[in-house]
Amino acid sequence: FFFFFFASKLSHRRIVKALCSYTARAETDISFRKGDRMEVLSDAEADWWRVLHLTSRCEGLIPVNFVAEESSVESEELVNNFV
Repeated sequence: FFFFFFASKLSHRRIVKALCSYTARAETDISFRKGDRMEVLSDAEADWWRVLHLTSRCEGLIPVNFVAEESSVESEELVNNFV
């Protein structure tokens, strides 16, 4: 039972990829670089999401317009072409 519950939670993780770099401007923000992957913990606010950075393991807010869903075709295209 526990394994099934744990596995189902992992499969429902929402991962986003950074389209460009961002430097934190407030204590609650986190910095990231283009291509970094983050798990969305809360998308309750329209413009800022709470995430867990999958490399640094830091938790904080990020601007939504700097990321795209990793599972989207858009993510790969935008990361490769973002100026």
